[in-house]
Amino acid sequence: MDNPVTSFLREHPRVIFSPKSVARHTGMQLKNVVRIAHNNSNIRLARAREVGGGGRNLTLLTIKHEE
Repeated sequence: MDNPVTSFLREHPRVIFSPKSVARHTGMQLKNVVRIAHNNSNIRLARAREVGGGGRNLTLLTIKHEE
């Protein structure tokens, strides 16, 4: 059974979202989105450099894709 975070990210492959954006689109609390993301092997934490940010402390989520 998929959780709402994984389902949302699968609908938008190769797109990187912040946890706050995912929480807003899924209607979940931010802390639950972060908890699910850290405990799910299908969700990858993206690096800030992938979106052009120079910061190191950004939490960004994307779905792992099969190549």
